[in-house]
Amino acid sequence: MTRPAFRFAAIAAVLIIGLVAAELGLRSIGAAYTNLVRTPPASFAPGDTVKLLAIGDSFTFGIGADGPHSYPDQLQELLDENFGANACRVLNWGLPAQNSSEALLALAGAFDHDLHPDFVLVAVGINNYWNWHLASHFLPGDDALGRVHAAASGWRVWRFLAVLFSGGPAAAGKLYAKNDETDRNDPWFAHLRDDGPAWLTQWLAADFAAMRDLCRQRGAKLVLINYHLPSKTTAAAFRRFTDDPDVIAVDAAHPSGALEDVLSKDGWHPNATGYRRVARIVATALDPALRRMLPAKSP
Repeated sequence: MTRPAFRFAAIAAVLIIGLVAAELGLRSIGAAYTNLVRTPPASFAPGDTVKLLAIGDSFTFGIGADGPHSYPDQLQELLDENFGANACRVLNWGLPAQNSSEALLALAGAFDHDLHPDFVLVAVGINNYWNWHLASHFLPGDDALGRVHAAASGWRVWRFLAVLFSGGPAAAGKLYAKNDETDRNDPWFAHLRDDGPAWLTQWLAADFAAMRDLCRQRGAKLVLINYHLPSKTTAAAFRRFTDDPDVIAVDAAHPSGALEDVLSKDGWHPNATGYRRVARIVATALDPALRRMLPAKSP
């Protein structure tokens, strides 16, 4: 091997090793963070009568709540009050930065691991704006760069670069521009919020439909939850299922005004009070179905 070829091979090997090490490091950091912040039970207990599996992104995970006060945590408390301990069990499988296709894979994995939930609670979609992993089938045919982004988004290194150079989750949060005057007046974010591309809605709606069909095949009921601050894209996908008999559609959109009471400091995620509000809305929507399955708690 010539000296230039050897140098090229050595540099390529160093780059590949560095990328692999960075990928493994980012995955390890993410797993450690998840275990540090939340360590929910991995499965349901034998005595659980009604099983509820919550899948989604940071909104389900509970970022912004300053402790174990996510909406699944607080939904568990409300169900315990209404039906008694161990009558219902809520598992929180939320994962920050997850898009709808990744949530669909998580749901399929849950069924494959024999969790057998009775209800699957799903709130997802805002990360579809920047995390295009598995989105290739919905991208416009001439969007070559988008296809590269979609193909590479399964790598944590690539997502880190997306966060570093394009804003990533921060950009998704800025769609709502509740905490920064500059972001609120940025025409690019206003355009995304008001005129998001149609393929984003199609992608999200297709994943919702696949979740519904998977739940129906496995004997579960899909509970689709609209965000507290939905974009037009996520709201449009949600509305397609409001009259679907196989879906319990829960609209958690917050009315305008008094948002500072329910939002965390980042201006997007709810605080503990905001998650409590969502938990109450979900509990109310589930109540008729649960009362058909369970006796009410004795006073």
